[in-house]
Amino acid sequence: MKTSVAAVFVVTVLVCCSGCGSLASRTFNSNSNWVYGGVRQDGHDIVQPKYWHDPPVSIVDFPFSLIADTLFLPSDLHHLKELPPAEDPLKGWARWNPADEGSRPAGLSDSKAPPPGHAPLDQAVTEDYKKFIKQLEIGRGREVKDLTGYGAGFGGSINFFEDDTGRHAVKIVVPCDNLSDLMTYILIYDKSDVRIKVISYKWYKPFSGFG
Repeated sequence: MKTSVAAVFVVTVLVCCSGCGSLASRTFNSNSNWVYGGVRQDGHDIVQPKYWHDPPVSIVDFPFSLIADTLFLPSDLHHLKELPPAEDPLKGWARWNPADEGSRPAGLSDSKAPPPGHAPLDQAVTEDYKKFIKQLEIGRGREVKDLTGYGAGFGGSINFFEDDTGRHAVKIVVPCDNLSDLMTYILIYDKSDVRIKVISYKWYKPFSGFG
């Protein structure tokens, strides 16, 4: 009888722990590297346990996470390509938004219109990024509303950047179809205002719990 109870207990533990590290790495860390995330999490809990039960549970879970991570590998590699780069591509660039360009009307506390915070972009850059937005609208099958104002609908925005060599960049953030995750597009221009690169990545809404 005791042997049967022990066997049931062992099987239950195995089922409950099967690939837990792999599943947890995808559920709670949407914006992290998922490639063999379960294996890495189990290894961390074995070497640097937070609780007394972490090492035995992680040792049992390790082979299951290894199998699960291997099965998920193609999807995880695609997910890795969508993540933001390790370092901000616009680090060190000066930023301004559309409200800083041109003349603005006087506000409630201002008797005169405040001066522009930045000279407008050259026409070539302006025409190019607006063309890019139109292409986004065609690809999404719907209008990107309010993109050139203070925001792009829910959570979106547009900002302009300039580095110390005179190059320009436009950062466009738009909500994904689920209105939670955000898609970022960074258009990089050379000194002649010709677009030379597009950097795109996704920010996933962090998991906030069950229920």
